[in-house]
Amino acid sequence: MRKRLLLIFMTCLLALGISSAAVFAEPIGGMYYSDETGVLSSDEWDSVNDELQIISEDQECDVFIQVADDFGSMTPTEYADNVYEEKGVGYGVDRSGIVLVVNYDSGEWAISTAGYGITAFTDAGQTYIMDQVAPMLRDDPSGAFMKFADLAEDFLIKANAGVPYNEDNLYEDEKSFDILIDLLIGIGFGVAVAFIIVLMQRSSLKTVYSKAEAGDYVRPGSMNLTASHERFLYRDVDRVKVVDDDDSSTHISSSGREHGGSDGRF
Repeated sequence: MRKRLLLIFMTCLLALGISSAAVFAEPIGGMYYSDETGVLSSDEWDSVNDELQIISEDQECDVFIQVADDFGSMTPTEYADNVYEEKGVGYGVDRSGIVLVVNYDSGEWAISTAGYGITAFTDAGQTYIMDQVAPMLRDDPSGAFMKFADLAEDFLIKANAGVPYNEDNLYEDEKSFDILIDLLIGIGFGVAVAFIIVLMQRSSLKTVYSKAEAGDYVRPGSMNLTASHERFLYRDVDRVKVVDDDDSSTHISSSGREHGGSDGRF
């Protein structure tokens, strides 16, 4: 009986270990950067991979980069989705993550997101990220990949705080906050000076008051109404249609998983 209970207990521990490994597994090979072209030196490779790994583990959302020289017969989006699945990218039970694939031969890039990555990296957010990263890909690939990693971390931190970057909450708004404050201070000072000047000029003018009732403007004895009444003529109503706009567009990959993403050229 004791042996049977021990066997059941050990089986449960084994099952728990397997399930935990499946939930929190790293990408295949434990690598977060994969390069088929040798665009980076070995030192740059290690630096980029280490940065991606740290961010992925800290934010509990895999951040993965794949450099390729051929998408085969697949579109950039299909290739990115395929990398996501084939490389085992994704943190947790919902396989949260983001994959950037770059093809230096065709000059194309694509992003694939899944799980919480869809929430954290909205369409507007992906556009902003690649506006910063894409111009660097040719001349400074290592710098471009580190930039992608840093921005991905910033976006995940913001999303974890409950306010993912989207069209109404763009990343650059935060970066230009100090400039905006300086601009508002300058405008406020100018308005204050103008207001003081207007008050000084107004004090020298004769004060004229408008009357609240039309009858106040009628000369006594010049008008005699025999009857009066009010009549409702019409009402103006302005209606604005509210259109629901999802922050992240999604699609279903060939594996049947829901993915977000985008693609472009550099």
